[in-house]
Amino acid sequence: MACPFKMLRKFFGKADVEVHHAHVLSELKGIAADNKLLEIGVSEQGEIREQLKIVSLTESDAQYAAVVAKLLESNMDEITDKFYEVLLDNAELKNIIVEHSTVDRLKQTLREHVTTMLNIRIDDPFIRKRKAIALKHLKIGLQSKWYIGSFGKLQYILNEVIVREIADPDIRARAQAVVHKLLNFEQQLVLDTYEAELNKK
Repeated sequence: MACPFKMLRKFFGKADVEVHHAHVLSELKGIAADNKLLEIGVSEQGEIREQLKIVSLTESDAQYAAVVAKLLESNMDEITDKFYEVLLDNAELKNIIVEHSTVDRLKQTLREHVTTMLNIRIDDPFIRKRKAIALKHLKIGLQSKWYIGSFGKLQYILNEVIVREIADPDIRARAQAVVHKLLNFEQQLVLDTYEAELNKK
């Protein structure tokens, strides 16, 4: 598959895309790391703050992730294609997909999910959406092992793109770390809902 960054160069012009790429990398360089825990606006009682503390998700991480989202934007077709190529190779997962949705619809959902995950704002709608994802997965019979496995694959694909797009080792390492933190936090939220619902049953 052709690199989306190269395809953008062909469509928009090499200079325009490289200027955008350079601007994004410059933004990343300008975001200094901090230790201030990410602020949350969640009304329900729970352990969200403690979960953030476990993964050390900070205010600067959130800023960094939002800029990384700009970098990944031109690669989203590649990311979603690779993700669902793996899922469709699994007979059980393919049957679930065919029965309950379409690949094109799920690709669009994944694109939106990755974008909102990186442009992180932890508030009530954010938490509700993650819980809704867990409940939907339970409803269609998706076992937690497949959810965890697919999340691992998503991290691998995102990591591939980051390695390719960011040459600077320090910026690249931080981008990988931030994405890992966010994916870890997302998994906590979804699996916590899985466990709670299964305990009810």
